[in-house]
Amino acid sequence: MVRRLWEDESGQAMVEYALIAGAVCIGLMTSIKILELAFSGQYANQHKGLQRAR
Repeated sequence: MVRRLWEDESGQAMVEYALIAGAVCIGLMTSIKILELAFSGQYANQHKGLQRAR
C-alpha cells in the first residue's frame, strides 16, 4: 500500500501549478512594493518643490 501511494502521481500537476502561482504572487507583491517606494519618493519631491514655490 505504501509503495502504491509513493508511486501515485495523480494531483502532482495541481501542486506544481500552485507553487508556480505562489511564486508569481510573491514576485508581483515585491514589484508593487518597489513601485510604491519609488512613487512615494517622487511625490515627496514634488511636494517639497511646491512648498518652496510658495
